[in-house]
Amino acid sequence: MFFDRESSVSRVKPWRRWREAMFATCTVWLVLQNVALLAVLAWGHPATALAAGTAIATTALALSARLALIVLAVALGFAFAAWLVHAPAETPGHDAPRESMGRGPRADLAPHAPRTSREAETFAEEREVSDVH
Repeated sequence: MFFDRESSVSRVKPWRRWREAMFATCTVWLVLQNVALLAVLAWGHPATALAAGTAIATTALALSARLALIVLAVALGFAFAAWLVHAPAETPGHDAPRESMGRGPRADLAPHAPRTSREAETFAEEREVSDVH
């Protein structure tokens, strides 16, 4: 009948059995630990245990709040430093020509070679003035 037929489901692999056995063992261990903790709490003075737990929790919260502020300050410092590094590239008018020299952002390079001797003299004078400042 029904039990005589072979199952179409594949056999359970050995590692699955070990996994299920370990899961069951860990579950039993956790249950035993919780029972032991509840027994100690009920056997001892619950008010003392709760007061000690409250003191530990209060200390942990106070320290974690200070640590969180330090981490936040460091993160904001890094963000500000990154913004300062990238801010000049994002400002409007970065590639606009300079008003004082009239040759753009790279004042040390000529836009083209001078065509006449007068242009060459003017360019040399402007370069000397820019090198002085």
